[in-house]
Amino acid sequence: GFLHVPAGPFVCGEGRETRTVELPDFAIARYPVTRAEYAEFLTALDRERGKDAAAAHMSWNQSDGPYFERGEDGLYRPLNRLEGAALEWSRKTHGEDFLGRLPVGSVSFDDAKAYCDWKSRATGKRWRLPTEQEREKAARGVDGRGFAWGDLEDASLGKCRESRDHEPQPEPVGAFPAAESVYGVGDASGGIWEW
Repeated sequence: GFLHVPAGPFVCGEGRETRTVELPDFAIARYPVTRAEYAEFLTALDRERGKDAAAAHMSWNQSDGPYFERGEDGLYRPLNRLEGAALEWSRKTHGEDFLGRLPVGSVSFDDAKAYCDWKSRATGKRWRLPTEQEREKAARGVDGRGFAWGDLEDASLGKCRESRDHEPQPEPVGAFPAAESVYGVGDASGGIWEW
C-alpha cells in the first residue's frame, strides 16, 4: 500500500511562493486512511487502554456527531451519515461496503499522529505523517503542475464539491482515477483535507 517517491528536486508552491526544493526519497501511502482502517485503530485503543482512550480519538464533527460506533462485540464500525437518494446512489455506485472505504475525516493532528504511532506498534515499521513538502511532491510531481493530472481546472477529475450533479458527499478512496499522481498516489488532488 506504499509507493516510492524518488529523491531529487521539485517545484514547490504557487505564484510568488514558487521555489525548487530538494527532498530525499520517501515512501507514502497510496490512499488516505479509510474509515475501516481507522475503526481498527479505535478498536485496538479500546482493547489496550479502554473506551475513554478510543473516545479521545473519535472522528466526529459538531453537525454530525461521531462517525463511528462501538458494537457490543467491542469492535468499532463506521456510522452511515448518508440518507435517501445520496445513500442509494452511493450503494449503487460503490457497493454495499462503501462506508469502510470512505476516507476518514474530522480528526485532529493529534488523532492522526496517534494513528501513526499505533500503526508503528502494530506493524513493527515506522509510520508518520508526511511533511507538507513530501505530500506536495507526491501529489503534484516535480514540474509544478497545479493538480495531479496537470493544470486543467476540472472538478470532475478529482473529488470536489462540484464533482457530481448532486449534493456533495464523501466517496471511497480511489473513486477518481484521474486524481492519481505520476507516482501512483491516489486521491492526490481533491478528496479529503489531510494532515
